[in-house]
Amino acid sequence: MVLGGLRSDDKVASNQVFELKHKNRVWMLTTTMPITRCGHVCGVVRDGPGGKATRVVVAGGYERDAAPVGLSSVDILVLDGMTWTPGPPLPLPLVRAASVPVGNTFAVIGGSAGVVIHLGQRSKQVWRFDADADDWREMPAAMLGKAKWEAAAFKVRKDAFPKC
Repeated sequence: MVLGGLRSDDKVASNQVFELKHKNRVWMLTTTMPITRCGHVCGVVRDGPGGKATRVVVAGGYERDAAPVGLSSVDILVLDGMTWTPGPPLPLPLVRAASVPVGNTFAVIGGSAGVVIHLGQRSKQVWRFDADADDWREMPAAMLGKAKWEAAAFKVRKDAFPKC
């Protein structure tokens, strides 16, 4: 899935959600997010470690067409029915963080914390989404320096990008 972000053609923020249909390898518009977001982080909640995906959590980022302030808001896409529900807010506004799988849920790491995205401090905090309590739990701080890289971690099928 591709959820929101900036469209490459005109740098306009999008709230569109696209899903790759594996049979014919075509990206299809499946739904729209409740708000436009850029620089957000997404994580998957599964019915068990390595199990079926049940929810996609979209957190933080900023609204490109609004004041450039970080968001702490969270929206959750329930995959059975493709409906949105508000989620528990992040403990702080967070922009350009990364997510990594942890068991049947995920953790959010890094990014910029603060109100103004260009002046925000690099976050060394790690937040795990507690799928059972529908809340965020702080984990031990990350050993991050002053890196200015953005990271993403995800699994893909080996034939998802046949021309690479």
